[in-house]
Amino acid sequence: AGIYHFFKGTDGLESPRFVILTTAANKDMAPLHDRMPVILRAHERESWLYDADSAGSLLTRPGPPLVARRVS
Repeated sequence: AGIYHFFKGTDGLESPRFVILTTAANKDMAPLHDRMPVILRAHERESWLYDADSAGSLLTRPGPPLVARRVS
């Protein structure tokens, strides 16, 4: 989950700025880091965008199970 906004700089040009929202790590991520991205499922997008109460709940719920894989 994240938020973005087009920012108008002092040069008059607009550029997108964004943040990725994080939450406490779930049990799968905790051995690697204490935070993880808020992960939304497809059916949660409308609630995230248009329902402030639901969005708040999505920020604090445990994330879905994850699988860690080594990458080179």
